Amino acid sequence: MVDTLSFNRLLLRCFNGNVPLKIMVALSGGVDSMCLTYLLSQYKSLFHPSLAIHAVTIDHGYRPGSEEEAAKVGRLVAKWGVDHLICRLHYDKNVEDISNFEEVARYMRYKTFQQKCQALGIDALLVGHTLDDKLETYLQRLQMNSTIFGLDGLKDKSQFPLPPTNPLHHLNVYRPLLPFEKSQLQETCREGGVEWFEDHTNMDRWLTKRNMFRYLLDHYIPGHVHSRPKLAVISKSALLQTTKLIDSVLNQLHEKVLALDNYVTNYGGFEFLEDRALIKFSVPIDFWSNVHSLVASRWLYKLIYSISSAQHFHWSYAKIERAMIPRLNKFIVEELDKTSMTYLNVLFTIEKRNGTLNFAISKQPPIRDTIPGLCQSLVATTTFSPWILYDKTWWMRIRGTQETKVRIHPYTLKMRKSLQKAFPNLRNLPQGNATVPLITNELCGDILALPTFGLVRENLEVECILKK
Repeated sequence: MVDTLSFNRLLLRCFNGNVPLKIMVALSGGVDSMCLTYLLSQYKSLFHPSLAIHAVTIDHGYRPGSEEEAAKVGRLVAKWGVDHLICRLHYDKNVEDISNFEEVARYMRYKTFQQKCQALGIDALLVGHTLDDKLETYLQRLQMNSTIFGLDGLKDKSQFPLPPTNPLHHLNVYRPLLPFEKSQLQETCREGGVEWFEDHTNMDRWLTKRNMFRYLLDHYIPGHVHSRPKLAVISKSALLQTTKLIDSVLNQLHEKVLALDNYVTNYGGFEFLEDRALIKFSVPIDFWSNVHSLVASRWLYKLIYSISSAQHFHWSYAKIERAMIPRLNKFIVEELDKTSMTYLNVLFTIEKRNGTLNFAISKQPPIRDTIPGLCQSLVATTTFSPWILYDKTWWMRIRGTQETKVRIHPYTLKMRKSLQKAFPNLRNLPQGNATVPLITNELCGDILALPTFGLVRENLEVECILKK
């Protein structure tokens, strides 16, 4: 059972002691989310009366009676002072015909959460994930050949899994029930008289991979481990010990990553030229050779996030660990003085000189065929435009003193003279092609702004922020 004081302690730990005034709960109506919402209402009543609890129930619409069930969930939590919303999802074809249904449904569900949180000015989404979910996620990622960082799986706090829609809304996911097993939540609901609803599709082991892993952990392994002792290595108790060991190793790696970052930023001549998305630093070859490959790869991966335009950056860490770092280590022992390599749409140029590795890390210029996709046209009015994430790197929004049709597109060396004419005081011109954006008048072609450098001509205002 989850008592109120234990939940209070875990909730405060998730938020470092500062629970916000408004939160959103992902409320499916199952035992996990109903227990979470119930405990939050108790926390509000006892410790945080000004807390506004909002909840969203996603109706996927593929189960008979799901609409009525969602409405009943709303009536139940309304008694606890929870502001409840129901959002019905619509698919462009039958669920049975969607081969990657689990992935599609998850994306649509989280997109809805993001929209509702942003509309309400909420930065915290709470979900009812339990220890059972953590173990299922571990098995799922192990089966996908994940790195050790991916095997870490679910955490008390994590970044929202979808890209942000503007640079000012920072949404995180919180899991205060993660240390508890589902059976403990069921006991808590029974003790508190909390009704919940069983989604029987969760028991269909053929519907999703997660359902299959749930079946293995809850039914197949316990029922067959005596006749097949080798199954004990993936029993719940064994997996719990394994995940604890992984957490311990990752904590040590995290400390080493921070130490490497501190060394390079303080002693490596570190420069981050955000206006041109360029990072420079130098480290002794002997020093770098003694940095563990996992530490080096994780540090570089985190370092390049702001300048990478990779479509699936958050799922691409393995390319740094398993491909780039081995190439870099091979270069260090070779007789070559200079090399370059491209990963996650980032160009790494590395030079050996006098026992030192000199790094220059920059955006990879887009391939010619992709440049038209970077160009965007809009009308600048007296109110700011919606935020635009240009080349998955810079957030921008624009307004003008009068209505003006503008075009955002890559800068190229052919525009050098026009740029000098527009901004005669500009001394350090951008180097290379298509790595920084330019804003021009769509009708006459005049250059209006070089936004990453903070250069804007009269009658136009541009806010430009490198993604973080």
